[in-house]
Amino acid sequence: MLVVAALAVAQTSPEFSADMQMKTKGEEAFNGKIYFAGGKIRTDMNTEGQEMRHITDVNAQRAYTIMVGQNMYMEHDLKQPNPMAARGPRTPELRKLDLNNPCAGTEYSCKRVGAESVNGRSTVKWDFSLKQTGKHEMFMWVDQKIPMAIRTLLADGSQIDLLNLKEGRQDPTLFQIPSGYQKLDMGNLMRGMPAGDPDEDQD
Repeated sequence: MLVVAALAVAQTSPEFSADMQMKTKGEEAFNGKIYFAGGKIRTDMNTEGQEMRHITDVNAQRAYTIMVGQNMYMEHDLKQPNPMAARGPRTPELRKLDLNNPCAGTEYSCKRVGAESVNGRSTVKWDFSLKQTGKHEMFMWVDQKIPMAIRTLLADGSQIDLLNLKEGRQDPTLFQIPSGYQKLDMGNLMRGMPAGDPDEDQD
């Protein structure tokens, strides 16, 4: 599992879209797309030939995994542990960000390295380490206009980049479940059965 360690301001960040590239050492890169608007974030990924969408609504505390080829989706309460999180790339994490201390409120301590231009954006590079052990975990290049990591380089060599970032209003339908998609609940998932009315087949 490749964890996207991106930080954003859920309420005040400008709306934008960007291409997303995630690379792990010795593995083929994942390419996708990210959309962000007022506390909602969507990532589109193609993994193992399957198109997947992940939508997170911070205000509603809900997350959705949409299986495009199967016309199905799963819903998850953000306040509860998600046993499906290890099945694929996670969506970027949304939390309050202090540009002077981007690790505030986390398990990390961070040190400013310096200003750098990355992927055509003005950023500041930060060194993140675990507070308890002091072990280096990652570098982040945080955009100074849109407080989000334009590049994240993890200690294991994995790298996440946002490319071709475009600011502007995003279509609200991007963050909605497509019409006609059927909800799949966690209890039925292991049996491969979509959620539905248990009595509907008894007529």
